[in-house]
Amino acid sequence: MDKIITKKCKKCGGTEFGKHGECKICVAVSMKKYHLAHKEEIRAYNKKWRTENKERKRKYDKEWRTKNKKRKGECNKRWRDKNKERLAAWFRENDLKKKYGLTIEDYKEMIASQNGVCAICGHPPNSKGFSVDHKHETGKVRGLLCSKCNIVIGLLGDSPELLKAALEYLQRGSKNL
Repeated sequence: MDKIITKKCKKCGGTEFGKHGECKICVAVSMKKYHLAHKEEIRAYNKKWRTENKERKRKYDKEWRTKNKKRKGECNKRWRDKNKERLAAWFRENDLKKKYGLTIEDYKEMIASQNGVCAICGHPPNSKGFSVDHKHETGKVRGLLCSKCNIVIGLLGDSPELLKAALEYLQRGSKNL
């Protein structure tokens, strides 16, 4: 009966072979150590290569994306599915910064100052959180509102006169019923 001979890793004795007589795990560990020790060197080399080979890289990237469009899309979808919360937080943070000049810490402070409820109706936020209410002419933030209150104010065009008229209408109508 023939014996099956398996090679063993020089470092750990494992059998899943990679390069230079080492198993895949040992190769990964040594590469990680090397990259950590030579981080700046590698960064500088890569930057230099990218600047010297812009057209080559651009052409390769375009060809690769064209050939692997479906595969790339599937990979992106898997990543998005795995990182939904992280992605939502990232979008929220960027949205706050870009639209209103707020950091996530500013947003959290505003929630705390409003005791975690809408500035108008006093209800807690829905699953998407609060809407940032702001004056459209100046861009200044007034407070955090639930989506219903934010929609009402928006539909009334931020007009205190229309809001008063709507209040009077509701009060008149309630007395007659």
